[in-house]
Amino acid sequence: MHDKTVDLTTRCESCVFAEYTEKPPEQTGCALNRLDKLPNKKLDDNNFYIIEGTCNTCRDEAWEKRTLEKGLNLVNKVYEECEVQLDYVLVDDSINTPYEDILKTIKFSIRNMLMSIIKPKSIIVISSNKNISKNFTDFAVNDIEHIFKNTGVKFYACKDFEGSTIYERMIDIAVKQCKHTFYSVYKPGEFIPFDLISKLNQAINFDLVKAVVLKGRDCNSYNTVVHRKIHNLVGGNEGGYLLDKIEFLAKEQNLESMIKEWDDIS
Repeated sequence: MHDKTVDLTTRCESCVFAEYTEKPPEQTGCALNRLDKLPNKKLDDNNFYIIEGTCNTCRDEAWEKRTLEKGLNLVNKVYEECEVQLDYVLVDDSINTPYEDILKTIKFSIRNMLMSIIKPKSIIVISSNKNISKNFTDFAVNDIEHIFKNTGVKFYACKDFEGSTIYERMIDIAVKQCKHTFYSVYKPGEFIPFDLISKLNQAINFDLVKAVVLKGRDCNSYNTVVHRKIHNLVGGNEGGYLLDKIEFLAKEQNLESMIKEWDDIS
């Protein structure tokens, strides 16, 4: 079996945001001010930059034409297309908290999440509470679903069919419902920063921070953001704590810089 090397590069020459002189053609910059933030780049034979890795704002003339025909601003449109997509996971690992009490707390957290500057793509709720299990249909359909009306945010309620009351295992069950790039986990009643997703978007799309994990400011999952694909790659919390497994993998592959803390980007 032969090893296959994938040439993962972005050529600025085909991008409508490349700034260049006419004669002779030579790239002088980027309309999105990205060149100075991309250290791994070089000029090709045509005097345009080749970037190692992908630039998610690279767009061709066909895209430009379609966008302008719709009367849209090119810069606003490309950042709209690149906006960070994140799912919130709400994990209730209580057992016997009265139904009305835990319902009130879950509703508080959901409304808190929906107040985000950039809204989450979905909110997944999982509960081990026996009183919710008894009233699962009422909980999901009658008591919660109406909160999401006209928000554009999807809602999933996970009944803990595997009978787990272990917090980390419940996260793994809920993350199976996550369909977008990142997720972040909270417990009912915890305060969710209204600017968490917008700060993440600023870091990823404007400051060009490369990260698969943004660690929270304490030892548990609070405020931690995880790339869904890396969660699946290491098998979630099965056989060990997720962050320990990600850190071990990153160290093995010399990718420790991909694990950040919020203080690194705030």
